[in-house]
Amino acid sequence: GRAYFDNDLLAEFGPFRQFLREQVLSGHLPLWDPFHTGGQPFLADPQNLVFYPFNWPTLLLPLALGLTVFFMLHFFWAGLGMHLWLRSLGLKEGSCLIGGLLFSSSGFFWVEIIHPPVVAAFSWLPWLFLALEVLASKPSVRSGFFAGFAFSQLFLAGSFQVFLGGLYGGL
Repeated sequence: GRAYFDNDLLAEFGPFRQFLREQVLSGHLPLWDPFHTGGQPFLADPQNLVFYPFNWPTLLLPLALGLTVFFMLHFFWAGLGMHLWLRSLGLKEGSCLIGGLLFSSSGFFWVEIIHPPVVAAFSWLPWLFLALEVLASKPSVRSGFFAGFAFSQLFLAGSFQVFLGGLYGGL
């Protein structure tokens, strides 16, 4: 339970995640958090990842293990997405593998490990760009759905800055 260095992860996101975990496991949808800053809205804050579907399975695990699984899944997802996006651009397989590995193990991910919403949102960026690439080259309902799904996950991940970056990059 002491694997992370102290910063926003332990001071803010850890307690919020623990509160969400306790509320969900007791059958409650957490509208309000009475424990922080004299009480504050909880459900309305997108950084709490309440509506992000890929957060929910990791809530079943203890806090430290759940965060570890959350981060590792998103690192893997980011690398796979970058690999597939680079492949859709026609790059050689070796370049795609290296690109995926470099992206998912980049310093940005390790610096932002203190902000789970940023890591989650950033891992969806290559998937959004892959979906837009497919949509532009072969427009169809299926490719449009994939682009919409990737964009929705980017939004639900809770990082407004990364969401705006994806929106502007997609445009």
